[in-house]
Amino acid sequence: MGDLDALALIAEAATDLFDAHAFPPEVPDAAAWGEALLDGERPQACDPDLWLAARDRYAELAARQGPTALLHGDLHHDNLLLDRDRGWIAIDPKGVVAEAAFELGCALRNPVDSPAFVTHPDVMAARIGLLGTRYGHDRRRLVGWAYTQAVLAAAWSVADRRDPLPFLAVARAYRGLEQG
Repeated sequence: MGDLDALALIAEAATDLFDAHAFPPEVPDAAAWGEALLDGERPQACDPDLWLAARDRYAELAARQGPTALLHGDLHHDNLLLDRDRGWIAIDPKGVVAEAAFELGCALRNPVDSPAFVTHPDVMAARIGLLGTRYGHDRRRLVGWAYTQAVLAAAWSVADRRDPLPFLAVARAYRGLEQG
């Protein structure tokens, strides 16, 4: 399966999972989800400029969202599996209340074990184009969520004693796309 086909499946799953009805009060919203970025300490591997810009942009995105809903929170290539009987199913939900474009920030920075692929300009343009054209998501918000969530994922990686550099490479690429 090609990358855009996989991304389309993720976007379809995100659309199917988008539930704008009631959600449990203990589920974090986008601002709380980004607490490590908004209030946390900058990982040493992350340059201060990238960290501060991501923190400001994340806060801006979280404060001005479209309609929010209970989202999966970690919907990416490895968390969507094909079941012979049920079709495509999403696994390992985290739960976050945010706008639909937030959900796709995770998919745009994955597969993280292939940062050279994920950050290739043609791949980034095709992915953003697919999500904007077919699914009606705002390009600037998609890019902003991809960029800021990649910095957040780098912070989580450091906390989990994993290498943050692949996420930082993705963050720099999406920041460049946002600025360009």
